[in-house]
Amino acid sequence: MNHVLTNTYNIDTIIQDLQTRLYNYLVVKWETSKIDAYGRVYKNDVEGKTYPMVYNANSKNYKEVYYNGQSCFFFVDDDNHPCDDEDHEFTTDVKICFMLNLNDLKTETERVDADVKRDVITFLSDNDYQFRLKGYVKGLDNVLREFDTSTLKQPDMQPLHVFAIETTFSYSII
Repeated sequence: MNHVLTNTYNIDTIIQDLQTRLYNYLVVKWETSKIDAYGRVYKNDVEGKTYPMVYNANSKNYKEVYYNGQSCFFFVDDDNHPCDDEDHEFTTDVKICFMLNLNDLKTETERVDADVKRDVITFLSDNDYQFRLKGYVKGLDNVLREFDTSTLKQPDMQPLHVFAIETTFSYSII
């Protein structure tokens, strides 16, 4: 399911557009509906530990976006958003984090972990967005280094795979 906000502003508008296009591409490419797409997450502190969470307006509560039995992806922005020029354009690093169950995804080879990275990078490279692709990281502790992962019971090994695409976004708030 693609979890979208009713109203977005600034960087969230850019992220939600990318989230929706990427979600629509991946459900067709991987022939699955078993994927949750989230926009920019909050870095919420709960009892001294930080978790990636989204706000649910219906329940008026926050929800963790970690792997919940099916694949998911979400966006994590850096806390620093400098204004780089007199046109009031801001930049920040944004990771697109993927927590995937490879058994639910149809790809071209037995190396599903490599196939999914290639599919995402190809999509991002072939589309004109307001970001610069910097690279990717893999491994639970690397991808989610700013969050507590002690509650995750699933290891980062076949059929589960965790990776993030690293980007730099540019946006204006005026």
